[in-house]
Amino acid sequence: MKKLVLIIACILIFKTVLFAQINVQVSFTKNTKGGYSFYAYNNSDVKEILHLYFTEFDNLIASTKLPYYGDVKPGYNYLFDITIENKLLAHNFKYNIGAFYGCLKPNVDLNYPYLLPYKQGDSVKVIKKNMVERIKYTDTKSDSDFCPILYRETGNEFIRKDYSLDSNVMRSTFFLLNYGDTIYAARRGVVTSVLSAEKLENSNDTFLAKISSLSIYQNDCSLATYMGIHNVLVENKQHIEAGDPIALAGNIVYKDKGKLSFSVSYYDEILKHKFDSANATGKIFFYSYINPMFYTKEGGVNFLEDGKTYTAAYPEEIITREMTKKERKRWLKKHS
Repeated sequence: MKKLVLIIACILIFKTVLFAQINVQVSFTKNTKGGYSFYAYNNSDVKEILHLYFTEFDNLIASTKLPYYGDVKPGYNYLFDITIENKLLAHNFKYNIGAFYGCLKPNVDLNYPYLLPYKQGDSVKVIKKNMVERIKYTDTKSDSDFCPILYRETGNEFIRKDYSLDSNVMRSTFFLLNYGDTIYAARRGVVTSVLSAEKLENSNDTFLAKISSLSIYQNDCSLATYMGIHNVLVENKQHIEAGDPIALAGNIVYKDKGKLSFSVSYYDEILKHKFDSANATGKIFFYSYINPMFYTKEGGVNFLEDGKTYTAAYPEEIITREMTKKERKRWLKKHS
């Protein structure tokens, strides 16, 4: 009997645990060889990584290496076949799945010129930090302290612990905005996750109210995450351009604060293999974080320095950098 246990994705950023919607559905059909063919349907508008692992796999042979890791594009995707090893004996299988935004072998542009995520002409102070949340899984025998990204089966619990600094794990840039300031997209992409403080205002959960955020899937399979938001101005699956208004800064707990956290992450296969011993059951999924470069009025494209103040400017060549000729022509006509 087919059994599907949905896996919930959570992104851990500072004091944040964001649960992503499962967009990928896996199904199987009996094929002409007497075995089974597996398929995935990706309901999102972007490529995702599918992890499928069998908890029972008796008298069967797979046409691919298991557990299965693979990119799934929007729409239907063929995954693999399984065949019965000995047709005279009974066979059985059960599996779990997890799906995450990104791709297995991302071509992340480390030199991409991001826009400062605030109004053109405004000058804002920057704070840079490297942080990681330390997590203990209640269903494991030992702590898993190196877990920038986790996913978990429904029913498991996690425990938030103290924070530590680790320059190799989590990088975030803080912009000291004012409450209610408009936040602008630093780069083109598709909105994949929205958690608005306004929707949480009556939830009696002050922890969640502090962590409203949104994530944007970018062209190189990286994810830009904006945290410290009072109101989100975009919707899930919405395609946005660099420089588009996407949110208002602040949270509903400390209404005099508008500190925005911005980070760029990507799935890191090397990091995953490095910690394969911890990942044996398929319950840890790793992302790495880059130190993005920004365009500033003061110095063009460069890395931001901690404690300095920078003025935002939006050059046309950066806004239209990832557009096709047709898209660029349409954008120029609209903004002329």
